[in-house]
Amino acid sequence: PKLRRAYMAYQNDGVLDVFVGWCVFLAGLLMFTEIFYLAGAYVVLITPLFLSFKETVTVPRLAGNELDQATGRKSVALQPLLALGVALLALLGLVVLYLLVIVKSAAGPRTVVLTIVAGIIAVVVLSGFAVVGHLYKAQRWYAYGALAIALAALAWATGLALPWVIMAVGATIAMTGSVYLFRFLRSHPLLPLGQRPQW
Repeated sequence: PKLRRAYMAYQNDGVLDVFVGWCVFLAGLLMFTEIFYLAGAYVVLITPLFLSFKETVTVPRLAGNELDQATGRKSVALQPLLALGVALLALLGLVVLYLLVIVKSAAGPRTVVLTIVAGIIAVVVLSGFAVVGHLYKAQRWYAYGALAIALAALAWATGLALPWVIMAVGATIAMTGSVYLFRFLRSHPLLPLGQRPQW
């Protein structure tokens, strides 16, 4: 199990980026429909595919020395400062969400519900970006968070619908992950059968 977790934590293959990016994109897309609540079910259904993809694509290509370097950068636990930062981010997001709901309340209940869903998604996603970036020293996850905040501010200033912002962030993450995945596949051919890990 420890070896499996180490391989799953490896970030230079871009698999997690693709997975998270498409989940975020789909969440934004479904907000234009009456079934936006199915985004959570989609994440549950696709998670086994993510794990299977990591095992069939990443594991047979990753040498042990690279894995040691990757796991050596992994923090054992969240530092108190990071935990405090995530808590403050969540609190700020909830305050902004409350203000948005007040502003949108005149537009009808559906707009209010969509605003609440978008706010919750934003708080969870941004907090997750911070955690992943810190735990695995993957700086691009901080950039994803900065992009999300910048696009949200742009949407607020221009009146752009929040689902478009969520879709743009998701698409950017997925495309970035695809580039990482392509580079990983090109630079990491399949290892001989005898050198592949056995669970």
